[in-house]
Amino acid sequence: MKVSDFTARLAQHLNVTSVGEMGEGDSLRLADAVNAGLHDFYAKAPADLRRVPLLGSLLARKAVSLQLTPGATVFSGWEVEPSYEYCSVLIGGVRNVILPGGSLLFPWSGSDGEFGAEAFGDVAWFGGDMAFESLCSLPVVDGVRKLELAEEFPVGAVIRPPTHYRLEVFGQTEAARPRRVLRVWPLPDVPYRVQVEAQMEAVMVGVGDLAAGGRVLPVEDRFVVRFLLPFCLWHLKAHRLWKLPENNKVIDDHYGVAMADIEGLPLGKVVPFNQVGTPYGF
Repeated sequence: MKVSDFTARLAQHLNVTSVGEMGEGDSLRLADAVNAGLHDFYAKAPADLRRVPLLGSLLARKAVSLQLTPGATVFSGWEVEPSYEYCSVLIGGVRNVILPGGSLLFPWSGSDGEFGAEAFGDVAWFGGDMAFESLCSLPVVDGVRKLELAEEFPVGAVIRPPTHYRLEVFGQTEAARPRRVLRVWPLPDVPYRVQVEAQMEAVMVGVGDLAAGGRVLPVEDRFVVRFLLPFCLWHLKAHRLWKLPENNKVIDDHYGVAMADIEGLPLGKVVPFNQVGTPYGF
């Protein structure tokens, strides 16, 4: 479920006709209620409830032109699409990594000027801001081939169908939370689909996510109404625009029931998604 669809549901309990008409302060308090509910869910839920099937892409190789300066990491000439962030780029046969904001992981060691390069979709793109803590299954490429885990990749730029994967972490020294990415090897020669089951982490919802946009809640749809909705409503009842304070006792009761239910769920309660490769009809 999209964050905007969920907050529209929450807004029915406020004295507003839509989330879009709320002021900045009221919107911030709504976002706080959603984040508090997500924290409750992730703090109390068994690990199985945080397992979400992800379907993404390894994008096609892309020819780009980069303006580079010796010793610098920032480049110009190509406005990087989010789907290529953290992907590998070959510049004169030398591998580097594309970072958000139009920069490279390693400083450019060549001369000053404009250079042709190739960006490769060797990082799985799941869309939006899907943040995961760990993987619960082997990634499956194009529905038929499981990738093997590798602690290190061989040195050199090899281009052919990927066979291995590893998780890499970026931004661990920055103020923002670390970003985990699923990288494959060799560099993909053509686009591929990739499917994996991951244990998600609770991401912060911002004011800009409330009324529009495609950001998705990091909770499976079947658990949104059962758990996340009562958690968020319980935190939302302190909002100054809360519509029916006489219903607070009901909100408290629903919160208590949901909390007891989620804490009482045994491990293994959630059935994992069907692994790709099972013959049709079985």
